Amino acid sequence: MRISGDEATLRLRLRSGDTHYPSSVIPAGSLMAYMGDAGTLLRAQNEQDPGFLVRWEGADFIVACFIGDFVEVRAQLVSTGNRSWRVLSTVHKLVGAANEIDEKAGVKTVFDPPLLVASGTYVGAVPRYRG
Repeated sequence: MRISGDEATLRLRLRSGDTHYPSSVIPAGSLMAYMGDAGTLLRAQNEQDPGFLVRWEGADFIVACFIGDFVEVRAQLVSTGNRSWRVLSTVHKLVGAANEIDEKAGVKTVFDPPLLVASGTYVGAVPRYRG
């Protein structure tokens, strides 16, 4: 985990609990959850209310991820308002785990530079409290 000012980074290994598919592919929803977690970390590091995710303004999934892949999830604060903020979040594959789809079983692939697998922008907000 790396944190600095307006950016936060999570590094993790994708596991069997991240999917319900027998092919070991990780669904886009799991990646979106990690993208949201990185945004929550971004807010927490500045001792701010993590608030709620209001909407995704767009999300693109470019490359499939599988159980055993090592990924880095990055969140960057794009803009802020009175009660809302916009975050750009990306997922990069650092190491691709061998899986049954690979031709060379047992061989892992290290990506240098890391491979962009997903990207999205979302809006978060703190609810208006009524007294």
